[in-house]
Amino acid sequence: MAGGSVFAGIFIEAFDIKDPHSRTGILITLIGTLAAILLLSNPFKGILWSQIARR
Repeated sequence: MAGGSVFAGIFIEAFDIKDPHSRTGILITLIGTLAAILLLSNPFKGILWSQIARR
């Protein structure tokens, strides 16, 4: 839900699960998370890389 909230905030709207902007943000977050889970063999390195990419 955090991705939906951030994405809705970009469009200066309140978070609402029925709003297309909120749904798009949630979908983007879920796709990224699933890709990370499926593609990384070592979860610890994934955590490290996510913190490096965040900066």
